[in-house]
Amino acid sequence: MAPAAAPAAAPAAAPAAALAEAVVEPTAEVEPTLEVVAAPAAAAPAAAAPAAAAFATAAPDAATPDAATRSPAEPPSTHVPEPKAEFEPAPALALVSAPAPAPAPVPAKPESAKSTGKEPAPAEPARGVQVSGNPGFVKVTVDQAGRVGIWTPKPNSILHMHSDDTARAAQVTVTGATAGFAFGPRVAGLDPAAPSGLFELYADGDGAVIGTGGAKLATFAADGTVNLLGKVHAESFESTSSRAFKTSIEPFLPARAHKVLDGLDAVQYEFTRTGEKHVGFIAEDVPDEVANASHTSVKVMDVVSVLACVVKEQRATIEQLVRRVEHLEARGRE
Repeated sequence: MAPAAAPAAAPAAAPAAALAEAVVEPTAEVEPTLEVVAAPAAAAPAAAAPAAAAFATAAPDAATPDAATRSPAEPPSTHVPEPKAEFEPAPALALVSAPAPAPAPVPAKPESAKSTGKEPAPAEPARGVQVSGNPGFVKVTVDQAGRVGIWTPKPNSILHMHSDDTARAAQVTVTGATAGFAFGPRVAGLDPAAPSGLFELYADGDGAVIGTGGAKLATFAADGTVNLLGKVHAESFESTSSRAFKTSIEPFLPARAHKVLDGLDAVQYEFTRTGEKHVGFIAEDVPDEVANASHTSVKVMDVVSVLACVVKEQRATIEQLVRRVEHLEARGRE
């Protein structure tokens, strides 16, 4: 009666195949990922055949005639079911597609934290990459244009840092034996689109520039010249005057000093930028000895030197006249 067990093996293999098809087929709605799961060994359907044969021998069905209806000439079945293996074969490992887990929802920021003003208010996430800290607070943003924002979700320049927290200032600290900053010349000059109130530090043909609002506040030239727009306040102004830094030293004669002094005409005027009133000189009108090469500024220390030379010459003249008066008075008393 062993041939009667063959039909029972097919139902055992069919569920295993259906299970494999159900697991292998990826879900169309979610991007699949690879996951390692246990699948039945290839030999499992064959091992199910003895069990099916044993079941067919012990429990008669429509395919196995009962002893009461069996012909007397037909000998009883002598089939003995095979013993179950002591150790079952280990299941094989298969790579199948599984849907990726859905991202965990970000909890809303509590209302109390929004009103503290310690962190920038959350904004619509920029397209690109963002690294978040506390819920609703973006630490680093890299948008599609390549602009990097630190503590701001919407950078408006290549590197934009923002902070309203005094304990976490948006400042750059550079330390170490080679610390420093280097930047090349900017062809476009001051950025006309820069937000109002911001200062810019850049270099152009005149040198390193600090500017704001389209105006150069300070320019540091490569030769050491510093041009400032506005007032300078200090406790003391000292002019480098060591002999070690000078050459071609020769006296400045009083006659020449008188000539320069004669060319200095004091005027009063108002600055066009501020409207402040001053008394001084017009650079285009002063002698060459006390003006710069372009006659756009007056060299104050040179004016002081001219005045010192004239005053000394006048003092010598006054002393000579005093001696003559004293001599004449002495002769009159004789």
